Amino acid sequence: MQFCLASEQHRTIFQSWNRASRLEERTCRPIIDGKRATPDNRVVPLAFFQDDINQSAPVGRFVYFDINPRNHSAEFGYIVSPKHRNQGIGTKMVTQALDHLFSTTDLNKLYCQTAAFNVASIRLLEKLGFHKDGILREHHELDGTLWDDIVYSILRHEWIDRKAIPSLNGYTIRPYIPTDETQWIRCRVLAFLDSAYFDDVKRAKPQYDNPTIELVAIAADGTVVGFIDIECETIPGTICSDRPGLAGMIWDLGVHPDHRRRGVARALLERAVEISKHHSLARLEAWTRDDPSTVDWYQKQNFQYIQNYLHVYLQGAEATQTLTSSYPSIKPVWAFSHCSQPDKFDAIHSRFQRVHDCQLFELRLT
Repeated sequence: MQFCLASEQHRTIFQSWNRASRLEERTCRPIIDGKRATPDNRVVPLAFFQDDINQSAPVGRFVYFDINPRNHSAEFGYIVSPKHRNQGIGTKMVTQALDHLFSTTDLNKLYCQTAAFNVASIRLLEKLGFHKDGILREHHELDGTLWDDIVYSILRHEWIDRKAIPSLNGYTIRPYIPTDETQWIRCRVLAFLDSAYFDDVKRAKPQYDNPTIELVAIAADGTVVGFIDIECETIPGTICSDRPGLAGMIWDLGVHPDHRRRGVARALLERAVEISKHHSLARLEAWTRDDPSTVDWYQKQNFQYIQNYLHVYLQGAEATQTLTSSYPSIKPVWAFSHCSQPDKFDAIHSRFQRVHDCQLFELRLT
């Protein structure tokens, strides 16, 4: 057998061979209209802070890149500030980053490459459940020595299953994933239907501007039967009440009526509290209306009452007799309003048919 440098004529022949099979069979890279797509060259860095208040001093960086929308994968790397090493920061950082990426993107796989001499990184990845995909032999040169590089990866379901925590009654608590959305919405409607929030119906899962703790409870048949959403502050007073320390707001918490009184809500809260420590939260806050069973539950979980105001619904004659419009052809027939003057509460309750006492509860974490 002989060989030579391929000519243009040879390349034309090679192209004819390619047409004998699909491009999708020859590459895992993105394809658009039968052609290789332009690579996604984004490099997305995430900065991590030991003290969220002082955001000028990051202690770690996590970066993901080589984002492949076809097989939903991305490569990542990370580094911890030299003076903050050997404190468990790397493990916390990678854990939070994977929680974030697998809950907010459609990535199915995250992978990384580390040198055989980087023992600390190898231990971290294996501790977090990464799979050793293979070894690139003598791939990494350092000071004249060629070291092996080791490729590690983890799949979405592997990460979620690893973090899933069974409760005492057979339910599983795990992070929310985008494919849960339809079941999450249905569960929320039924969970709130017999409460003072019966008409607070959402048609899509809320999206948040800040880091979140989003968990679901899964029954034995795989259905979503409980949920908790917490939005975490990175600057005090930007989401929760303006008091010292970072806090998290419980925006949604509920359990399907057929699965209540089995410890599901408590299991969701306990797991959320555990995760809250990674966000350096000092407290959790929750606003709820005047459902006696809900108020009693928060108090039994050691939440403390902080303050309240009124949710006031104006319907029919209540609206037309109370409100006016600057447009002659339009008249108000329904309105939702707030009252935060305690000396007016009794009068508001007497005058309007649907009034709810909206109460703020707080759970101290430190």
